[in-house]
Amino acid sequence: MKSGQQRLHPKAIWLFFGLSPLWRLSAVGLLWAFGFLYFGLTSVALVFLLLSLAGFGVTCLWARSSYEAFSYQLTEYGFYKESGVMQKKPIVIPYNKMHKVEIYRGILQKILGLSGLRIQIADRYGVRRRNGLFWQGRMLWFAREA
Repeated sequence: MKSGQQRLHPKAIWLFFGLSPLWRLSAVGLLWAFGFLYFGLTSVALVFLLLSLAGFGVTCLWARSSYEAFSYQLTEYGFYKESGVMQKKPIVIPYNKMHKVEIYRGILQKILGLSGLRIQIADRYGVRRRNGLFWQGRMLWFAREA
């Protein structure tokens, strides 16, 4: 991490964990394991149980890695964010391109006592949606203690 860059609050690891689809899949696998155990299929239940536990372990490692790879900085030129476990993705948003800055608290953020920040930028395509997320230009988030 370069000097001047800041890290998220340590509770933000739970946000990375909660936003991962793998933990949901692992939870469903755990439910299937208990269902197979109820019907007496212990070998199938054991396989689902081991796969679920492996999924939870991978999710924990990925959340920790994502937390460690995330840093941000407010510079004299704009907002700088760096993230990415496999490949670092630096993003710089100049202050004159920021269209709207919004602080929000979803249910998971409220439980953890954190807040998020969304930055909407004005680009040549205007406001748009990407991948079903609420992306308008580039919308970023990070968490700090509320």
